[in-house]
Amino acid sequence: MEPAEVTQQLAQLMITRTAAAIELLESLPEGTIAEGIGELIRCRQGLMTAQIRAAEVEQRLAKLDLPAEWLIRRDLVRVTAAHIIRDFDLAERLLLPILDRLATFPADIVGPAAVLAGRVYAAKGDLKSALIWYYSGLGMIGDQLPGIRASILNNIACEHAGAGSNSVAAELFQRALDIYTREKVWPKALMAAANLSDIMIEDGRAAEAVTFLLGWERAHPEVFHLPEANFFLAALSMAHVRSGSVEASKARLASIKVNKTDMDQRILIMLVNAYIAIAEERHTDALELLLALREETHHERGLMAILEPLSDVYAAIGNFKLAYDCAVERRAILARMKKAIRDISNIEVEVRRQVRVK
Repeated sequence: MEPAEVTQQLAQLMITRTAAAIELLESLPEGTIAEGIGELIRCRQGLMTAQIRAAEVEQRLAKLDLPAEWLIRRDLVRVTAAHIIRDFDLAERLLLPILDRLATFPADIVGPAAVLAGRVYAAKGDLKSALIWYYSGLGMIGDQLPGIRASILNNIACEHAGAGSNSVAAELFQRALDIYTREKVWPKALMAAANLSDIMIEDGRAAEAVTFLLGWERAHPEVFHLPEANFFLAALSMAHVRSGSVEASKARLASIKVNKTDMDQRILIMLVNAYIAIAEERHTDALELLLALREETHHERGLMAILEPLSDVYAAIGNFKLAYDCAVERRAILARMKKAIRDISNIEVEVRRQVRVK
């Protein structure tokens, strides 16, 4: 089976719009199957659909009769599928033989393998191993594969953001955004810009986030037909409402083509609507949205984003006990995040001593 035939078959498995799937695969700068299928799963499908299709594709891939040069790439896609269905032990088992020989492979295998290794170990809670593989990947690919380099920087930024280390996260998101923009990897550039604005808002710089996003939009109007533009617009809507421009926020929100299967987009839009409801003193609506969000949010940074407005809403409706409880919970999370900042800083210093990286 030719590599192109493998790509086409995998694309057909992933989504129903086969032509669009193949076009997206071919448009990726690195053009690797692993990155391509990862993009299709993450960007084109909702989580539940992705899990079902990822399980199917993992089973199909294991049975494919492939030429030798595609076997490693096949296994990278199997790792991607295992990661999406949250079978991190399977993902690690599939990765280990590749990681053991990583230095012998070409850059188009090294880059995706390092990205996947970092993601798998981060998901398993092994931050040190995740950072080792991220920085090892950066060192091994050097100036090759700029899109992969940006993805690794973006992933390291996410780890810092999750620990509350916002200044480091912002610097890394900006570096990733600069590369994505230079290389015209527009889907990821849109997401990186939204991530950077989120850091600005969290640091109390919502007006700056509005200025930044509007400037980026004016500079790149040709990319706003992409599905990822809707996440960017949701981030802009959030920046508007957090800076006090409710009508501008509502106008941007109305322009979004909502994808109900995109969980990240849906959660962000719910949070924007909660802030709009708070601004308009529709506290019952805001409370309903925030409580629903709390049920769906399981990481501490996300909870921090919900607990502050939730406390304000409880106070506004006169339930000061629950307002106080939210504030106490938020302070406890903040204390843990401060420790996490120290931990990730110490781990990163240690890892960077071991791994040479630009």
